Amino acid sequence: NTIPLVGIVHSLKFLLERVGVDRAEVHSKYLNRITRSAIGPGIEALNATASDTQPMRGSGHLLVAPVAPGTAPSITSQLAQHNVDVRYLDDDHIRISLGFWTTTDDIDALASQLINVASAGPTT
Repeated sequence: NTIPLVGIVHSLKFLLERVGVDRAEVHSKYLNRITRSAIGPGIEALNATASDTQPMRGSGHLLVAPVAPGTAPSITSQLAQHNVDVRYLDDDHIRISLGFWTTTDDIDALASQLINVASAGPTT
């Protein structure tokens, strides 16, 4: 199917020509830092190294956050009800994706809703 390829080509063209790779990387590292600060300890980067010669040292744009055992699917669903989009990797971890389109308001909403979900307890 060529339609997804057309979307990828346009996305890459936008990133390379309008945003810039360096600017996107700086923004991603900034968001990573404030996300870790807002959510707390235990968050790990999925792509801890960009390459063997250019380590990112945990500053990647895909983060994994631990949650209470067995609650990741429920938390993902509850966050989606508040327009906070994360994915669960397994029953104990959610994945947070950061990109050049992510804003600090998005991070604030994520942190706020995680607090709300945690205080409300799991749903069935």
